[in-house]
Amino acid sequence: MIEKCKEWKKLNMKKGIIAFLTVLTILLTGAVKVSADSTQAEIYRLYNKNTGEHFYTSSAFERDSVNKSGWSYEGVGWIAPKKSSTPIYRVFNPNAKGGDHYYTKSNYEANQLVKKGRKWDNKGQPVFYSGGNIPVYVAFNPNASSGSHNFT
Repeated sequence: MIEKCKEWKKLNMKKGIIAFLTVLTILLTGAVKVSADSTQAEIYRLYNKNTGEHFYTSSAFERDSVNKSGWSYEGVGWIAPKKSSTPIYRVFNPNAKGGDHYYTKSNYEANQLVKKGRKWDNKGQPVFYSGGNIPVYVAFNPNASSGSHNFT
């Protein structure tokens, strides 16, 4: 049974890496162009080479501040509505090596994580909203202490 679990983890990890590399290739080659209209927001994506973490925000001010603090700006990750019935919350884990941000549409989940030691980002307000007909995918790296979730 343990061997089957190990095989399953390896298979899922390989699938996640392949999916991530496929999306990364599309983004780097410019095969997909994105731009927002007045009802939409660009979700900016930054990368911390020291921790392997990606950071997402709809705030140009936050994007520029995080970039100035050493994160690499990678461009627009996706386009999202400026408002919807699905807010996305961000919490920060100060106990992970280098820190770690986590994103969720569940206010309950975010509150539970805060009760366990994470800190609210954006004073507990949504950092952006979800919606539309293009899915956002998350890849999880169980071997990372920081940057274990990648959204695209």
